[in-house]
Amino acid sequence: MRNLFLLVSLFFTNHCVAYFDSTIVNIEELYAEFKAYNDSSIIRDFKTKFIKSLVFTSDTTAYFNPNGTLHLFKINCGKKIKIEKISKGIYHGHNFHRYLFTYNSKIYSYGGQGLWSSFSGLLEFNEQNKEWFKKKIKNYPLKAEKVVSSWLFGDKIKVLLSLDRGNHKIEDENLIFGEIDLVTFKFNKIGKFSSVISNEMIVGKANIIQESEKYMVREIRDDSECSCHLFDKENGEIYYLNLIKDIPCLDGNSYVYVEKDSLYYRNSKRIVKSVLINKDAIYEKRSIQRIYLSSIKKQRVNNLILYFITTLSSIIIIIVFIILAIRFRRKHLNDFPVSIEKNLILAKGQVLKKDEIDLILEISHMSFDSIKSKRSNLIKMINDNGKVSITRNRDKNDKRFIEYFVK
Repeated sequence: MRNLFLLVSLFFTNHCVAYFDSTIVNIEELYAEFKAYNDSSIIRDFKTKFIKSLVFTSDTTAYFNPNGTLHLFKINCGKKIKIEKISKGIYHGHNFHRYLFTYNSKIYSYGGQGLWSSFSGLLEFNEQNKEWFKKKIKNYPLKAEKVVSSWLFGDKIKVLLSLDRGNHKIEDENLIFGEIDLVTFKFNKIGKFSSVISNEMIVGKANIIQESEKYMVREIRDDSECSCHLFDKENGEIYYLNLIKDIPCLDGNSYVYVEKDSLYYRNSKRIVKSVLINKDAIYEKRSIQRIYLSSIKKQRVNNLILYFITTLSSIIIIIVFIILAIRFRRKHLNDFPVSIEKNLILAKGQVLKKDEIDLILEISHMSFDSIKSKRSNLIKMINDNGKVSITRNRDKNDKRFIEYFVK
């Protein structure tokens, strides 16, 4: 617990600039004040989650939102640390592993994971009502299930969302990359793609040690091993710098922070070194945002290819259908008896009765129903062939009788 107190003490003395490296903070008293609220959720995982649950609005003011709760505390750094509970909510919310940040002096909590489900919305703390309220975001995906990654840059939150696929296959587009404009509270979709979520695509699992307008200082802890890196929020890139390569876990005396475009590292002996953040200081970098954009581009190409194949297949099917229809028609025309056609040519200009036309069509030996059907089909074939045409005319005096004019 002593290492924790050193770490928290260091955290406050580095951000309370007016007392930088000079204030002795009674962290045990601070911890006791939180414990006095008699709520285990406030101090749950205090050792590992306290730093990640802090955001700063000034050099002397911090806000503490215990992970997994809707509690919010205001902490003022001065000659004496002052803690004030400014929320009145008592219910837990879906904000484990949420992204806690400030914008225009307001506190926001985005995304998070509950015990049974995920939360993909944006909460804003209302100081007047002392409660968290969900912000309505225009054009926000209705099927947004989980916030995979998110970071604030300027007036926008860049976010990768996992969509609820329902009964759809994993090959369907299950991820969407976009931006939430905090001025208009409108979601702008950049693109969608399908992929299995990997650690290389995630921003937010590491502890955020410090966050400036452009950078995040992040530390990943794995048992006794640690790694520290810088995240460029403008380009969505992770920078591995020589200054903090293979450094021990931050233990309270050691610390990493950013001021403008310079990175500072203070070792356990409290010796401070700094470096300008540029290509000479970076030995390796990896773009998370480029993974998203290249996946979107690849998905669009795949969709275009699929659309092209589908369209081409449809055209081929239509062409084949037309060819088969033409061949079928020609086959039936070719099967038409030559003798019938010759007799009809000889009968051109004549008006024939049913019995006479049936004799020429060679169907008089059939049953009544068969004759009627066959006669209609043969007349249609004869007219389609074009050499002879047969017109049916009803008798003016008796509509029951039909005459056939051959021309």
